[in-house]
Amino acid sequence: MTQEEYDQLMAGGFCAYPFNNIRNTSTRGYIPCCWSRKIKDPITGKKDETYRRDPVNATPIKGWFDGDYQTHIRRAMLVGDVDDSLLGFMCSRCKEREIGTGTSPRLMKTTKKRAELIISSFDDTGKIKNRNHRFLSLQLNIWGLPCNLECIGCNPGDSTTRYNRVKSLSVETVGMLVNKELSFFEKSLDLVDIKKRDKNQFYNIIEEIVDNIDIVSHISLCGGEPMLMTNHFELLDAIIASGHAKHISLDYVSNMTLFTLKKMKKYIDAFKSIDIQWSIDGIGSVNNYLRYPTNWDSTLENVRLIREYFSSIGKGILRATFTPSNLSILSMKETFEFLESEGLKVRDVNGQFEVYNRLENPKILRPNNLPVAIKNKIKNDIRSINESVYYDLIEESGIGKWEELKSYLDDLDASRGTSWRDIFPLLANY
Repeated sequence: MTQEEYDQLMAGGFCAYPFNNIRNTSTRGYIPCCWSRKIKDPITGKKDETYRRDPVNATPIKGWFDGDYQTHIRRAMLVGDVDDSLLGFMCSRCKEREIGTGTSPRLMKTTKKRAELIISSFDDTGKIKNRNHRFLSLQLNIWGLPCNLECIGCNPGDSTTRYNRVKSLSVETVGMLVNKELSFFEKSLDLVDIKKRDKNQFYNIIEEIVDNIDIVSHISLCGGEPMLMTNHFELLDAIIASGHAKHISLDYVSNMTLFTLKKMKKYIDAFKSIDIQWSIDGIGSVNNYLRYPTNWDSTLENVRLIREYFSSIGKGILRATFTPSNLSILSMKETFEFLESEGLKVRDVNGQFEVYNRLENPKILRPNNLPVAIKNKIKNDIRSINESVYYDLIEESGIGKWEELKSYLDDLDASRGTSWRDIFPLLANY
């Protein structure tokens, strides 16, 4: 593939995710990626059931990946059908982000090398034609969503601890944070752990993964906190028994509070590699507040021990992933300088750091919802770190969002005995 052919492919809306990624969520079943939107009729605005999101407790993984929904998406991308209505809704988050900031998960994911691998593995209709390549990444969660932290911007349906904290807040605060009844999130938390609901289906899924393990290159574990999702070790043990572990990389998204070398050495040694994304939003007390109740010292010790072991065996990657909120970006420059000094963040050729995450909800935590005076104080530092975050910061603030944020933080502090004014003194006078 020439550079010109690659550029033309990307201009047509091509994305690697529908070709090499299978993900499931607690509320939407299977999806190509976590940024995809629910499909709606462009005229009525109602949910389109033509390509429904099949629940993982009813549909085999391979059946969904080879089915009409995914095949339609892939075919439209291969021919560059940018007007396809299905793609128009499903991919709208990346399109909006590209227009606003010049980048998106689609552009970051779809390298020329990855595009070449995909083209060699699929025919023009979007069907798999070559199983001699390991091209498939699985981002499945059939293990539940237990988590020991209650991160300040976390969806209540993604963490048991966060859900329990949100339940303790006022009705007004809950209304600002989510647009659904809390019972909806409680139900979603219960649905994810398939082993508790249907052991046969749980083991059917593991068997199906092992049966198709020859085309799997990566398995991603996120939660919740993976170290509390103990059922996932059954899949890893089954893959080790199959003899394929040495060909497969594991990707973890972890808060690193429980991710220890003692617990993970067996799997680090058995698999091809382990890529860990350490979820961190600040240093010391800032991270403790935003990812409450993190113990900073013990977490950093876990990070350093794992990184040192990776270095000693010559495989494995540990890097930091940061979510820009209007609280975390206040010390973003210091945080990234620390991460760079620890070898957990690396600048690109333009001297910038890659920032994958973009906070969309709750809206009151978006970077643009800061007082203008504070924006002016930090905007040059933010721009030196990441241009995309800078554009999110300088966007006009939503009316009343700053006051809503203060109300949320006051309510949260009253519930858990913390003080946002002590942690973020820059904000205390606004």
